[in-house]
Amino acid sequence: MKKILVLLLLLPVVVSYAQEGQKINAGFKYLFGWHYTLSQIGNPGVIAADIGYEFDFVPFFGVNAGFGGGGFTQRVGLGGLRGDNLVYKGSFFSLHISPKFYLPIKYEEKIDRSHYIFIENKFAYNRLNWNFDRLSNKGQSIHHEFEYVIKAGYQYPVGRSFSIAAWLGYSTLDYYKSGIVEFDKKLKTSTPIEIGIGFSYIFKYGKKNI
Repeated sequence: MKKILVLLLLLPVVVSYAQEGQKINAGFKYLFGWHYTLSQIGNPGVIAADIGYEFDFVPFFGVNAGFGGGGFTQRVGLGGLRGDNLVYKGSFFSLHISPKFYLPIKYEEKIDRSHYIFIENKFAYNRLNWNFDRLSNKGQSIHHEFEYVIKAGYQYPVGRSFSIAAWLGYSTLDYYKSGIVEFDKKLKTSTPIEIGIGFSYIFKYGKKNI
């Protein structure tokens, strides 16, 4: 009974924070894995950027939709010679939708905005363009893959309209399923770890619940 009373008392405090509203998000991310830390094979890496539109339905929940793109590469070591390296690389384009849950942890009265920690569930459709010329002389190959990413991050307000966010995430994107299987089934080509930094601009403010 006491726990229920505490929750009821805290609820008005949570919803008293201003709803962020509608905003434009842009971000940069790097994805990697530690599959081959002690081997001659280089760990696969992805560098990407995306942009999206976010609508916050209530102070603690919003949905972001957008698009992005980037590139990926991996060095495959053959033998012990430094020069005996083959590289596969490529680029990709993606469309995504991301439900986001926010928890305010600090309120800045001067700018009437809050600091947030957030959980984001990203669902993306990726179009991958492989380049195998340096690997097997097979030219380019196009593949399509669905990706799910879960991210936990922190959003820091910078003034009335801008904010900066940083996050750590887990991605299901695995190039093994997308085309490298044509070369070597033993290669682990996933990049499960995602780190990123993002920027937001509010162009239409939401309602403030008091």
